[in-house]
Amino acid sequence: MAGLPKAKKMLCLMIVNDTFVTKVSRKGALEQAKELKSTLKNHCSCEVVLEKNLTVGEMQTAVDNLVNGTTANLADIDTVWLVLSSHGDWELFPNSDNPTHQADVIWGTDDTVPIHLLTKQLQKTGKPCAIVSQVCRGDQFAAVGEVTVDEHGDAVSYKETKPKYRKTDRERAENTWPEIDSYFNDQIMLCSSLPGNYSFRRPLFSALIQVLKKENLSTTDVKTLFGKTCQKVKDDFKSKILINYLRTEKCQLFTTTNCFPTYI
Repeated sequence: MAGLPKAKKMLCLMIVNDTFVTKVSRKGALEQAKELKSTLKNHCSCEVVLEKNLTVGEMQTAVDNLVNGTTANLADIDTVWLVLSSHGDWELFPNSDNPTHQADVIWGTDDTVPIHLLTKQLQKTGKPCAIVSQVCRGDQFAAVGEVTVDEHGDAVSYKETKPKYRKTDRERAENTWPEIDSYFNDQIMLCSSLPGNYSFRRPLFSALIQVLKKENLSTTDVKTLFGKTCQKVKDDFKSKILINYLRTEKCQLFTTTNCFPTYI
């Protein structure tokens, strides 16, 4: 019908690793990823390729296939998505001038690779790229606290009950690798945790799935979509249903989660 917005054509590569050579398995990760895949396919008319349990080399090949048009004909695609779900961390990388470059890394089944070495390849598609990273960015838990709510379920007070905890003495800052900035042209990234912090799967993917089911992607841009996902995580944090979690370590699922839409 004339006047209606043109449907956006999307292509998504999902890489989900839940079994590793030296790391513990991530039970439930694949099931949640499949739910996200179904949502993208059925509610967003998105072509989705789900790859699971890839080595570092296989992850790089999967991204290369996407970029080279092997996965699908990019000429017909408006937006490219990359969804990453795996173990992660941050590492220091030596440099002749400064030996303290820090960068987020993601685990393949066998080893780690800096995330930006995967995402920078997406620039070659010549398309706007949306990246969702469900990956830990360190070994730190934020402070734990109790939240008091009113009859509407809104938080009215907060009391810290457990201080910030870090398993090691490593101090994490933002990414400091100087090349990183140039790798994120025309890309937007949604991360599940703050720099240096553990990540939990449930809030990010769950919120994103709910938002995708409600939004019309013909009229909603990705930045707005990710912003609404962030708001959904915040709203869930204030809900009465989740108050019971605040007295357990699961409350860190919210205090450490930084679902932020940002052009890097």
